[in-house]
Formats: sequence, structure tokens, C-alpha cells
Amino acid sequence: LQDALKGFETPNFELRFNRRATSGRGAGMVVLLLSATPRLDSSGDIAGVVSIGQDITELKALEEKKMRFMAVVSHELRSPIHGICGLSEAMSTSEADRGRQKQLNMIKNCSMRLLELVTNIMDVSSMRSKTLKLTKGPCNVTQIIEETVHLLLHATDK
Repeated sequence: LQDALKGFETPNFELRFNRRATSGRGAGMVVLLLSATPRLDSSGDIAGVVSIGQDITELKALEEKKMRFMAVVSHELRSPIHGICGLSEAMSTSEADRGRQKQLNMIKNCSMRLLELVTNIMDVSSMRSKTLKLTKGPCNVTQIIEETVHLLLHATDK
């Protein structure tokens, strides 16, 4: 609001405050999304501020529930996927048949990509809190394409 009083238009901003319990409403946090712009008088001087607001309390609560759900589901998926990765790798190294070894390696690679996907879902909450750090890493595009083509050729739901 201070910027609007100085003559600048403001981007949307959130205003949080605690609501006291009243008849029919419980106490709790209220979140408003506001925008403000200076109100000028006939000579162009700032006479006040015009502000528009919207109660986004329920939206914020729903967003928080969604983030918690994503974190729980992602966490629960990671353990079995780690098991698939480890077992397929162990089976692949002891397999004598080259065809089966290739299939086991594909299972391992697919499960590793699935693990990356689950990790990315977990990273969404980090992005929301601005604590995610991006890193560059190697990617074997040829291998991914070959495995994808092979998987599509042998898909069970043709």
C-alpha cells in the first residue's frame, strides 16, 4: 500500500491476518489477495488509494492440502521403486541370457525414470517455497529413445 500512496501501481499481494472467533465463525488465518493503485484528484495529486481484494483463504488451504498429499504419495512411492531398481540391477548382473539381461536393464532404467518423476513431484513443494536448486546433468537421449521404442513395441495394452 505504501507504493500506491507514492503513486505507483502495485502488483497483487497477499495480506494475512488472524480472525477472532465470532458467532458462526471460528478463529483462524484469513488470506486476502489485494491490488492497489493510487487515486488522483483533479489536479493529479495523490488523494488516496483504490484497492480491490479477494478472500483466498479456502484456496490457500486447498493448496496446502494438495502439497501435503503430493509429499505423502511421493514418499510412499519412493520405497517400492527403490526396491525395483535394486532388484532388477541385481538380477541383471547375475543373468547369463543377454536378452533377459537387456530386459532387466530396461526395467531398471524405467524404474529409475519413474523415481526421477516422483522426485520431481516432491520438488514441486520446494519450488513453491523457493528452496529448489536446479542442476545440469548428462542425459543419454539415444538410450531413452531406443528403450521407449522397444517398450511401445511390446506394450501390453495395444
